[in-house]
Amino acid sequence: MLLACTQAVFGQVSSFTIEFKNADNQKIELLSRHTDSISALFFIDKFLQKNLLNKGFLAAKILTKDYDAPSKRYKVTYHPGRQYKWLRLGSGNLPQTLLAKSRINLLNYSGALLKWQEYEHLCERVLAVCQNNGLPFASIRLDSIKVDSSHVSAVLNFQKGDFICFDSLTNSEKLPINSVFLARYLRMRKEQAYHESALRKSHLLLRNLPFLEVLKPAEVIFKDNKAYPILYARTRKASEIDGTLGFMPNEAQSGRILLTGQVRLNLQNILNTGKSIQVFWQQFLPKSPQLDASYAHYNLLNTHIDCFLSFNLLKQDTSFNNIRQKAECLWRWGYHSLGVLAGVQSTSTLSRTVVPTDNLPAIANTNYVFYGFKWLFDKRNSPIMPRKGHFIQLESAFGNKKLTNKSLVRQKLLPKNSLQYSATLSAEKYWPIRKNLVGMVHAQGGVMRAAYLLRNDFYRMGGLKTLRGFNENAFFVSEYAILTSEIRLLIAQESFLFAFTSGAYLAALTERDYPYSFGAGLQLNTGTGIFTFAYSLGRSALLEQNLAFSRAKIHFGLVSRF
Repeated sequence: MLLACTQAVFGQVSSFTIEFKNADNQKIELLSRHTDSISALFFIDKFLQKNLLNKGFLAAKILTKDYDAPSKRYKVTYHPGRQYKWLRLGSGNLPQTLLAKSRINLLNYSGALLKWQEYEHLCERVLAVCQNNGLPFASIRLDSIKVDSSHVSAVLNFQKGDFICFDSLTNSEKLPINSVFLARYLRMRKEQAYHESALRKSHLLLRNLPFLEVLKPAEVIFKDNKAYPILYARTRKASEIDGTLGFMPNEAQSGRILLTGQVRLNLQNILNTGKSIQVFWQQFLPKSPQLDASYAHYNLLNTHIDCFLSFNLLKQDTSFNNIRQKAECLWRWGYHSLGVLAGVQSTSTLSRTVVPTDNLPAIANTNYVFYGFKWLFDKRNSPIMPRKGHFIQLESAFGNKKLTNKSLVRQKLLPKNSLQYSATLSAEKYWPIRKNLVGMVHAQGGVMRAAYLLRNDFYRMGGLKTLRGFNENAFFVSEYAILTSEIRLLIAQESFLFAFTSGAYLAALTERDYPYSFGAGLQLNTGTGIFTFAYSLGRSALLEQNLAFSRAKIHFGLVSRF
């Protein structure tokens, strides 16, 4: 009833017009309209710099500025004066090495219009190089200025100021982290030349450490030719342990009990050095365990390179056994991380009888050695509870896959060596809808190509992190594209209600499927841990799963942080 009685009410909208006239010929040069008087006056003040000074009219000035209230019109009369060009701009006492680092060629200014904005940009580039090389108090100005009828000549006067180097880091709160690691990680080591960009980007680097919460950007105090950076960050519980264990009758062995469930261990900031270890074990089907382990090492050998090692073991009942090992080295700067990767994946069949598919075996013994690259772009305001920003991860790999089944090699059913390549993409976008309402879109995609693909090569989709509404690793695919949209209602710190919908395209050899799912759930910060509950329904023609409450999937768990 309230909605039916609602009607729109609009406030009064004003429109202010600015009329510019040249005092020489009284010709109207520009008409500009604004919604309020403040923006109109601000535009008049910027008119000289934007439209006159940056076009060489150095002596331009505003003559009159009248306001007509009935018509809400500002009438501005200006005199542009004479237009000037550069006759010569000399380097003066500015070192040539500094000009080269700033990528400035002063010969380009001879005969060009004297645009004041270009000169300011020149100064900013020179000072930026100085600020990143221990000279934060450097200054630059014009000297020996000579003006004739329409040309200006001058030289640059450079004052470098005192040389400044970094000293010890301080923080608003005591951090349980090795100070040497932190200084190297932020590129602000003691006795190193002061680097302005390192200070400005420090909160971005700290934000990437999950065990730290950034309160505000860093500040600096200069004293006795030393720079003392002040960080504003505090620790938060980031190490996690959670899991579920269950027992069920073992159908393969009568009278035996099968242990099922999953366990995840995430250790952050080991020995206060910023290193991390993650271990994940899962088994829901008989004789089908999965084990994932990874190790992160920041500032490898005191460089700005981060190293990541991972190990994956997947056993699929009595069919095959996959072991995948991978190493990554990423160089980070700002929001970006770019690097290379290398690894090996070996597959061994566990059964002597192999079910053929299109006169080819479904699985086989292979050894795949691959190389590739990885790119990350993370501009989320928080890696744990983002409210705005976006995240992109692109990974590509290629290499030689060697067939190790001697019988298949003799039969020449498959080539002994073949090229295989793959590419995956994951992108997230967060934006605030209202004060406590956040929208999220997550896109995932991947493609795999080779002379032949076996079941053990495929991606495994389905479950809480890829496609909710279906069992874990329910789909074996060589191509996939998944789009998930989610809306979150924030109710407390790290606590929210959410509703989602997902749609996907999945392909495996000649099979195609277009599953979709939707559901809702909640995440609660209970103090002792994070409780998550998700209820979802999914439909898939390939799995012959329809939308039915009896086929609904319930994901829940409690993640304990310490």
